[in-house]
Amino acid sequence: MYRLMVAALVFAAVVTAGAGSAKAASSVVVGGIGYIAGSPGDHINLRGGPGTAYDVNVQLGAGQAVEVYDGPRTDSNGNLWYKVRNENGGGWVRGDYLSGSGSSSKSNTTSSSTRSPQQASDTGSAAKIKIGGAVKVTDDNLRIRSAASKSGTVLATVDGGTVLKVVDGPVTDKAGNSWYQVSGKYTVGWVSADYVAPSSATP
Repeated sequence: MYRLMVAALVFAAVVTAGAGSAKAASSVVVGGIGYIAGSPGDHINLRGGPGTAYDVNVQLGAGQAVEVYDGPRTDSNGNLWYKVRNENGGGWVRGDYLSGSGSSSKSNTTSSSTRSPQQASDTGSAAKIKIGGAVKVTDDNLRIRSAASKSGTVLATVDGGTVLKVVDGPVTDKAGNSWYQVSGKYTVGWVSADYVAPSSATP
């Protein structure tokens, strides 16, 4: 009888823990705004794909606001990953380091009241990219391609900070990467969504 009671308690604890994890994951909404979680001063890796085997695209500081635009994807270890971006860059971040409400279940996460002025200003920059609007290039030597794929011919490269007009998109390639068609001074082509961010500037 005692063993049965212990087993029942263990099962209940596992179910409760699982329910808590599911709730935390559901707070992140694709198409919504999220926040990078961590201690003040932490920098979290954003990767080229949903897993630690992928290269790091950029690091974002704890508390920064991001647009969540893809996911969740599950890696081989069962971890959830979301694709995010802001004016500093984009990529895949593990769900443990992303909050959909501006706060995290982790007690050491930067709260909205303690964000630096730079982090607070990032909130406004995480607006969605819109056709007819503008984007700013967040990485040097960004390739503009003839098609929405890494196999597309490189038509031109542009420097970080360049403002481009959005013509079409987003389009998702076979690898799950998002692309936008943009127009620049001399070229119209496709760029990876990981390396552009919404901009209020006039292209």
